Amino acid sequence: MDFIRFYDFIGEFTIINGIRKNRADTLIKRWSSKIANSFRQWMIHDNVKDTCCPLKLMETQMARELPFFNGMHRFIPALVQLHGGNVKQIQVQHFKRMEGTSKYNLRNRLIGPFLDTLAFVWMRKRNISYSIKESTTKQ
Repeated sequence: MDFIRFYDFIGEFTIINGIRKNRADTLIKRWSSKIANSFRQWMIHDNVKDTCCPLKLMETQMARELPFFNGMHRFIPALVQLHGGNVKQIQVQHFKRMEGTSKYNLRNRLIGPFLDTLAFVWMRKRNISYSIKESTTKQ
């Protein structure tokens, strides 16, 4: 049901990103996510509250143009902004896990994401943004 609300913003925003409201996760998972999102925000300043919410709707052309590396899923909205796009965030419902167990924990979600954040900061500092204009002079 939440996803249908995203369609109101197609054409106005390059990516529409969900923000999980009232998360149905364990206290440890909520805290670790809060710490990770706060650190990410402090480092990259993209104003995206819940970058890893799986509900996203993105323009096809932007999805084709984005560079993608292992671990960069955490930075999709920031990459969109880096490439000149804009982001809309919408609160969505979050449901408790029905089956299985998470393979993620504080130990394996600490070093990799930290290094990925540093890599993104490095890429952003070295990004060259340009556009090609048509020449008005005749040759």
